[in-house]
Parts: sequence; structure tokens; C-alpha cells
Amino acid sequence: MVADPSKILVTGGAGFIGSHVVDHLLRTYPGAALRILDNFTYAADRRYLDVAVGSGRATIIRGDICQPQVARSAANGVDLIVHLAAESHVDHSFNEPDRFSRTNVIGTQTLLEAMRQQKVPRFIHISTDEVYGDEAINPCDEAADFLPTNPYAASKAAAEMLIRGYRRSFDLDITILRPNNIIGTRQYPEKLIPRFIALSSLARPLTIHGSGHQTRSFLAVADFCRALTAIIDRGGENETYNISSDNEHSVLEIARLIKSHLPGHGIDLVYEQGRPVNDERYHINGTRLAALGWQPTLTLKDVLPEIIDWYLNHPDKLAIVGLPLRSPDEITKLPSPGALFVARPYLPVELRS
Repeated sequence: MVADPSKILVTGGAGFIGSHVVDHLLRTYPGAALRILDNFTYAADRRYLDVAVGSGRATIIRGDICQPQVARSAANGVDLIVHLAAESHVDHSFNEPDRFSRTNVIGTQTLLEAMRQQKVPRFIHISTDEVYGDEAINPCDEAADFLPTNPYAASKAAAEMLIRGYRRSFDLDITILRPNNIIGTRQYPEKLIPRFIALSSLARPLTIHGSGHQTRSFLAVADFCRALTAIIDRGGENETYNISSDNEHSVLEIARLIKSHLPGHGIDLVYEQGRPVNDERYHINGTRLAALGWQPTLTLKDVLPEIIDWYLNHPDKLAIVGLPLRSPDEITKLPSPGALFVARPYLPVELRS
């Protein structure tokens, strides 16, 4: 086990979760150098890494995790791989399942081979609570069966099966994390919360898949980052950890919360059939991770004002695919973020030990 890593490879580090992880790792391990491997697809943003690059301790590699030479080169000499690169939007997985299988399955296998060939001591793979499928009553622990209900979840479950094989075949130390829905700034606005923020800001109706009574447990990205480093520091070899939050809300509740922070607009809702399968609930047991001393500290209501403020200060992120503006100046007519609340800066202005 690598308790205090000095050279860390983060895949998908220019995306939403990955960029927050990069910032957190640099703060938590002041002696560590980071390599950030990202293919810079539509959800990534080079600007999210400005602080990391400015620290002098991070190097960006643009490349595809499915290419063996790229993966081997990026993994050369590191003592920890944190694998976040993935296709993750469930709606897209119904239309392009092959893309999800390529990135999430083949990409993971390519990185596992790079780990094996470059003799990397430790690998942490970020999976999802969706591998368990729709579970409304009994919380799933880490030994529960896989029952994925969509191509995205199936691709993540398949990646985990590869990991199990590599653990046994090659005696590799690979940890698996299965978090609830992670929320925060920098998330691409195809996902529920930033999409609703964008629609509300532009006085558009909010589109609801199905009844809107589906619930999700929401985990603040800052809490996820703390869980990750707790596992790096104190986690067991070849373990699997659920990262769970009891902070559960329905889609309708999310819509009303966002509208309450953007006064002056109605709660217009448009119901549509949406995706072919829309699970009612993901319910996981976090006892194993709690034994390491971790608990979530932030609720959706704690972080939502800050998230809204960030998007209103980054209007380019509100230009959603499939949401054309009514007029060229519509994006300039968004509510003033300063009128909502006074927020501390979310992007770190410096890296502290």
C-alpha cells in the first residue's frame, strides 16, 4: 500500500470530479507530483487545471486511455493511479452504448495492463452505485449482486469484473469506489442540477423524466474528495467501498429548490417520457467506509447556492446542447449572482499544505 504517494496519475482530471480531485490531492499531499491524463472530450475544460498547473507540480497529458502506448507512458514511474476517466451520462448510453463500452471497459483494461507492465503499486478505480441497480428498500453493501439496468451501469459493472480478474491473476492492489451521485461546480450541464440551473436562469420550463418522484442520494464533491484521501491513507488492500450519503431528494424536490434560489421565475415543469429505463432509487450502505472515520459533512442545501453562483458566473457553461438561445443577448440577462448570496470562492486561489 502507498500511504503517502509521491507520484500520482489521475485519469479524467480535466473533468468535473477529476479536477476537484486534482486540487484536493495537491493540497493533501504537498510533496506529490501529479500527471493528469485526459482526452479533453466535451465535458473537460483546460481552465479547471489552471491552479494545478500554476503550482508547478502537475503535468497535463492529452491522450486516450484506450491507447496502450499512451497508458503505459502515463503510468511509468507513478506509485498511484486514480482512475476517473469515464463516459457517465446515462441518457447518452442508450444511444451510444458502444462508446461507453469502449471508454469504461476497454479503457479500464488498458490502464490495468499499464499498471501491471509498469509495476504501479496501487490503483483506485471510481465506479458507481448504479452497478447494484434499482433498490428501493434494502441498502446494498459491497457484497451485493450486480443488477445494472442501463448500458452505462453495465459498462461500469463490466469494468469491475475485469478488475476482479486482474486482482487474482496478477496479484495487483486495486481499490474500487462506488459513490452516490456527486454534485458540485464544474459539472457539464447535461446533468440534472446544472441543467435545471440553466433552464431556470433562462426562464425555461424544467423537463422532468417520468413522474419526477425518482430519488437520488447526493454527495458533495468535497466530501467525495475527502473520502478518496481517507481510503488512500487508511483503506485496505484490494478493498471495495461504497461512498454513501443519506441526503436524498426527488427530482421534483431538486426543481423546487433551484427555483427557490432563482426568484422571479415560475416552477413551470414539462413532463416527458425520457429514457427507456429510469431507476427509482439507488440505496447503498456506507458502514465499511465509516469505519475509516469518514462521514459526509455537506448536504445539497449546503452547496446548492454556491453551485448556482458558480454557473451564473460562468455563462458559457449554460449554453447547453439542445438549448438554443432565443436571442444573442439572452445569456446576458441572467440573474445577478451577487443578488443571491455572498459566497466564498469555490475555485481555490492557492494551494495550501
